[in-house]
Amino acid sequence: MMTSEKLQTKYLSRTGESAKLAKRARRYMPGGDTHGPSYHLPYHVTFTKGKGCYVYDVDGNKYVDFCNQWLTMPHGHAFPPMVEAVQKRIKQSVGFGYPNEEQVEFAQLLCRRVPCFEHVRFVASGSEATLMCIRAARAFTGKCKIMKLEGGYHGTHDLGEFNWFPSPEAGPIEKIKTMPPDAGVRGSDIKDVVIFPYNETDIFKRTFNRHAKDVAAIIMEPMIGPLGMITPEPGFLETIRNMTKKHGVILIFDEVVQFPSAYYGAQGLFKVSPDLTALGKGIGGGLPIGVWGGRRDIMDLWNPEKGHDAIIQVSTHAGNALSMVAGLATLKHLTANVIKQRNKRFRRLKSGLENVFKDSGIRGQVTGIGYGFAIHLTDKPVRSPRDTFGAAMAAETIVGLIFMGLRYYGVSIYPPLFGIISTAMQDKDVDHAVHALAKTLKEVRPIVENECPHLIV
Repeated sequence: MMTSEKLQTKYLSRTGESAKLAKRARRYMPGGDTHGPSYHLPYHVTFTKGKGCYVYDVDGNKYVDFCNQWLTMPHGHAFPPMVEAVQKRIKQSVGFGYPNEEQVEFAQLLCRRVPCFEHVRFVASGSEATLMCIRAARAFTGKCKIMKLEGGYHGTHDLGEFNWFPSPEAGPIEKIKTMPPDAGVRGSDIKDVVIFPYNETDIFKRTFNRHAKDVAAIIMEPMIGPLGMITPEPGFLETIRNMTKKHGVILIFDEVVQFPSAYYGAQGLFKVSPDLTALGKGIGGGLPIGVWGGRRDIMDLWNPEKGHDAIIQVSTHAGNALSMVAGLATLKHLTANVIKQRNKRFRRLKSGLENVFKDSGIRGQVTGIGYGFAIHLTDKPVRSPRDTFGAAMAAETIVGLIFMGLRYYGVSIYPPLFGIISTAMQDKDVDHAVHALAKTLKEVRPIVENECPHLIV
């Protein structure tokens, strides 16, 4: 009889060199890597090169890549216009610590593409961008409280990580008196965070009305990213926008992940414009970047021409020329027509994966819109990160086997079973992923029947 251990042994049989490197890496890095969310048991696969939508590991295996360096390369690996622009610029200088011409051009392009952008500032990461948005809201309003989504992740700072992992067993969110902070995320700021659930309009209204007079800002992903690739239900974003306007609360959209999903980003897609927006990841074409901006009157607090009244932003690599030229090349080629074709391919992938689940007799669904997708082992509605975590926790072993099975059959996605489609992909690459899932589920089904019978239709 096929067991989890036997299947895992089969799936790992192609990555012996990666196993050796992982053992060596653990001697010098906790867990053998420097990026926690990509961690998975029993060891990492080590990659050596990428081209278009393909990556290759140290054992010589080829994969269709749905990861794209943590969603930072919407055109895939070694995108020729980006490579050419970077090579040309690096011969002149990586950066100067002063403005460069490309920085001005990129700022202008972003202000045309992001509906809420009147002024922007560059930083080096999405984490910095969300942190600066929060700081701007507090400075502008003179208030401290921040509202954020349950399961909302906004970067590697205390407010960004607080309540990143929701608990399906925690009960109704309104009855939770104290949110336990994640390990290491403690301090005075925590008392100033108010949590509300995604896609629960009535609960938001009640929560907001209790705290509105003390709230500086609401920070949220308009469309949930890696924690489920979940879209907003009708009226949810509109209610939040209307109530924040009424009470003078700054609305911040974190589009670090989801901006490339549509030509004008998620706020353009859903036609809800915030006061401030944070960007990062995909707009840099794979190089470190962050952008934050929005209303001119808020951004003007950072205007150095105000003298001693100006707020200082210090970010060593902000606006460096290399990231600017990479971002320009990436965004200029992410045209409306290119996005349309890519999104068509996304729909092909989504329907194909869902049909595989139907044919397998295993409960599952695929969420997402635009270019990001997530696989959930449940046929119940997935409306929030709490639902995402609940489904994953109820089938943790199976999720791990599906992840390894896809790797075995030449598909690279992230361990929680999510990824993005790059513009480099063709129909054959999408179909390869669909066939890989079909083969994996066929092999996994006997284990599902034995260990997780609730997943059998």
